[in-house]
Amino acid sequence: MDISILDNSSVKIRFKQTTFVVDPSADIAKISSDAIILLDRGNNLSLEAVERRIIINGPGEYELNGVKVLGVKVDKGFVYGISDDGFGTILGKTSEISKIKEEFNTECQIALLNVDDNLNQSIVTRFEPKIVVLYGANKENGAKVLGKVNVSPIKKFTVTKDKLPQETEVVALG
Repeated sequence: MDISILDNSSVKIRFKQTTFVVDPSADIAKISSDAIILLDRGNNLSLEAVERRIIINGPGEYELNGVKVLGVKVDKGFVYGISDDGFGTILGKTSEISKIKEEFNTECQIALLNVDDNLNQSIVTRFEPKIVVLYGANKENGAKVLGKVNVSPIKKFTVTKDKLPQETEVVALG
């Protein structure tokens, strides 16, 4: 799995056979993906910037090339559980994930969080991911909350299921 930053609030997630772009903005260069995932219905999104087959923008169960996506409505936006061959990722804005009231039954090795608000450490405790990938306006503050003071943002992060760390690792994209 590869996770790349496109701009401050947009990322690209690439699995073996499927690519997603999350919240594309007008600032990104035109790219191609299998699907767009929208975390909310914000006005600053640019669907024209991405060539895609489908748009995932709400609650429900989706499947694309064997990758399963579970969307849950939370307050003003959506939180998604993404799984590919037992490799689970939770995706959402920190302001929304902290409000999940129902049981979110997605196995979670990776928490991919747009830190749009203060990060509550209980998010990480609740889902127990092996890797926390932070992006967004407050990613540095989010890293500090998780005890990582000098996290240098990187453009791309790659992980495979057999290379998951034993202890929780924090990564910032930027």
